[in-house]
Amino acid sequence: MGDSGTGTNYQHFYLGQLNITTTSELATLGGAPNAPFSGDATVHITTVSASTMRDLFTFGTDSIDINDIASEDLLYRVNWTDNSNNPLNIDIDLSANVISGNISLGLGNQNVTYDFVRYIAVQLFSTANGVDLFNNESTLRSSLKNKFNVTLNNKLLELEALGSQTDNDTTDNPVRDAMRQMIHYDPSRFQDISSNLYYGPGVDLNGNPINIYKLPFNSGDNVYFKVILYASDTQHTIVNRVVSIPSRTYLFKLTLQ
Repeated sequence: MGDSGTGTNYQHFYLGQLNITTTSELATLGGAPNAPFSGDATVHITTVSASTMRDLFTFGTDSIDINDIASEDLLYRVNWTDNSNNPLNIDIDLSANVISGNISLGLGNQNVTYDFVRYIAVQLFSTANGVDLFNNESTLRSSLKNKFNVTLNNKLLELEALGSQTDNDTTDNPVRDAMRQMIHYDPSRFQDISSNLYYGPGVDLNGNPINIYKLPFNSGDNVYFKVILYASDTQHTIVNRVVSIPSRTYLFKLTLQ
C-alpha cells in the first residue's frame, strides 16, 4: 500500500489505548464568584489525515511482504514528539461535531464543548437552556478544549515513551492492535510495504537489520477512542444538589482524510 493513502478499502479501528479523561472547570451562575464509552454520545471528526496516522503508528520488520504478525522480529512504536497545542488537529470546540446522543439538537452549535456545557445545565436545571444562567460559558468551553489538548498530548507522549515493543513486551499497544485488525480484514495492505518506509535500515532489539514502516492507514478509515468528561467536583453544590454530576462519555470517530 502506497504512502498516498488513496486505496479504496477502509476499516474501522477501535483503539482503547487512546482513551482519555478530563474534568471541566466549575460552571458558575450570574452574580456568583468564579471558582476554580459505548459512549453516551458519538462525535464525528474529519480533520485528521491518513498521513498523520501513518506517521504516528509505525512498525519494524525485516520483510516487505507480511501475512501475519506472529513474527518475533516485529516491533510496534507510537511516534509523537509534537508537543502540539492541538494534537492530531482535533478542535473539540470547532470541528468535533456530536452526531448522536446530543443533549439538544435544537440548540445551534453541536461541538463537544457546547454539548458538555448543556449536559451540565441539564443535570443542574433539567433543561439545556440552563446554560443561560452560567456567567462563564465561554471560559468553560475554552478550559475544556485546553484540557482535552493537554490530556491527549500527554497520552500520546506516554505511548511514545514506551519505545519499540514486541509481542513479548505488550499485548496492549495501539499499533499492535491496529496492525492485527488490518491483517485480519485487509491483508493486501501488507503485500508490498516498501513505499511506506518511515526510516531505515535500522536494527531490532537483538541488533539485527530492520526497517521501520508506516502502518498503512487509508483515507476513509475510521479510528475510534473514548473521551470521558467530568464536571467540576463541586459543580452540583451551586444549586444545593446532593449527588455529584455523573461523567459523560463521548465516542470519538475519526474519519481519516
